[in-house]
Amino acid sequence: MTSINDLEEGLRGKYLSLGDNFSYIFNCFDRKFENVSENFTSVTGYAKDEILNADGFTIGTKEFQSTSLPRIKQILETFYDIYKDNLNGFRSFFSYPFVYKDGRVEEVFAEVTQVDFEDKQIVRITVFNTLFDETLDSALKKGVTFVNLEKNIAFSNISSVEDLETCHAILSLSKREIEILSLVSEGLSNQELAEKINVSIHTVTTHKKNIVKKTKTKNIMVTIRYCLRLNIF
Repeated sequence: MTSINDLEEGLRGKYLSLGDNFSYIFNCFDRKFENVSENFTSVTGYAKDEILNADGFTIGTKEFQSTSLPRIKQILETFYDIYKDNLNGFRSFFSYPFVYKDGRVEEVFAEVTQVDFEDKQIVRITVFNTLFDETLDSALKKGVTFVNLEKNIAFSNISSVEDLETCHAILSLSKREIEILSLVSEGLSNQELAEKINVSIHTVTTHKKNIVKKTKTKNIMVTIRYCLRLNIF
């Protein structure tokens, strides 16, 4: 199983060290770029004076702006709201199709390095971007990834708010509930599980029902798949 440390090192090493890179600060309320890195023009072809504080200026494709961007913003806002008291140590990653000045389109792997958050909404966001010619792993195009080495937590490829909320619910399960999920993943039957943890079969089935209810997953096997994504066992 991939460790949390390996996951972050893989993301940063494989993507953030590839190709040209640049940074920008974007005001989400005014929908304007407030600042860009010194190398922005040499990398992208855009002059600073045509992008800074320009109304409606975008660097992603129209499809991304209309469909994926609102979803990514909603995921980020929900995450920052849930973990607002424990954000230190978290790194956030996502990808998007970047449009150069000359019309070329290439994938960008982006790391959110700073967020100004107010009333459950992102006011301003600072993003470090890396452009590269290689094909991005299809899984990384699905959503947002959050990694925290200090707390040994990783939310990989979160594709919706519901997806994020399920991951959060699983991380909130009790040690006993996690133990049951781990034993189920090993293939133990209800009878074997009951004997293993010294409880009745009824207690085991009740735990399973409660787990599915708490996590809002379709069944216990779906819950286990989420646990594997989260590196819980």
